[in-house]
Amino acid sequence: MKGKTLITSAAVIGIAFFLSALPLSGASAREEVKLEMWSAMIGVPAYQASLTLSEMLKAKHPWLRISPVEGHSFANVHAIDAFPLERKKYCLLNSLFSTEYTRALLGLPPWKRKFTDLKVVMLESSDGLALGTYDPDIRTPQDLRGKKIGLFPKRAAPNEMMIALMKDAWGILDTVKLSYHRPMAMQDMLVTKVVDAVYGIVGVEMMGGKFGQTPFTANILAARKTYWINATPEDIAKVNAKNPWKAGLMKVSKDALGPGKPPEDTGLISGVMGILAWDKTPENVVYELVKFVDENAQEWSKRLRGRRMDHGSIIAWPGLTEDMVHPGALKYYKEKGIKIGR
Repeated sequence: MKGKTLITSAAVIGIAFFLSALPLSGASAREEVKLEMWSAMIGVPAYQASLTLSEMLKAKHPWLRISPVEGHSFANVHAIDAFPLERKKYCLLNSLFSTEYTRALLGLPPWKRKFTDLKVVMLESSDGLALGTYDPDIRTPQDLRGKKIGLFPKRAAPNEMMIALMKDAWGILDTVKLSYHRPMAMQDMLVTKVVDAVYGIVGVEMMGGKFGQTPFTANILAARKTYWINATPEDIAKVNAKNPWKAGLMKVSKDALGPGKPPEDTGLISGVMGILAWDKTPENVVYELVKFVDENAQEWSKRLRGRRMDHGSIIAWPGLTEDMVHPGALKYYKEKGIKIGR
């Protein structure tokens, strides 16, 4: 009897040991880490990217999760900054243009302080921005004098670059009337002639040097023949000379998006948009996020209809230095030999 008890006990211990040695699978391998990704308005590239990344992580990553949050970059930063640390450190941002980030680091108005604790994780997209119109008599910046121009809602990231272009390069800002609208409303604003031109031509750098468009840009171009207002290298130089940030020039060839889209070779003022985290965001979480995006860059690009995402663009942020990069991301880039900045 005693011998049977010893055998039974040994069997139980053996089974327990065997079960404890089995690898855990899926999300049970460790507790899920849930991140909030505060992004831009529905319909713009940043929100598309956030939603796509969320879906990919849910399908392919065992424990990292992201919930997209719609909003505006400036408001997002200040809202998150007021959160308790335990929530704040798990809130990422995916709607901050390089122009805005420069102002945030310097604490320039309307930023409430120097946000040096906000760190770059990766580049999300390179975007070109232009005014579009259905009016054939508006072909140059000077033709906009006395006209009504529709911009994105106030505080939206891209507005600053367009306002700077109108003010510092074209000298027309004090001659136009501005109104503010959601991106998906831009087509209606033009069709109903509420505005004469809209800040609705937003293009994204694609794989193979191609040029892509956002859903609201596609709506605008599909409704009627659209004339694009050209920006020149000289315009960009004037803008950069008068602002603390540096914009670029994205060149789009005639018919790049189809016949007459654009009707002629056109220059767009451009900036980059990134995913950012706080210096208190856990390094292992940021490292894992960058690793996932890098290893699944082709799929992310495919889901976003060819938007550029690869080794050469994942951290190609103009003027970026190592101290501006989150330590978790920096660790990954150094391990893989990926160059910081552009």
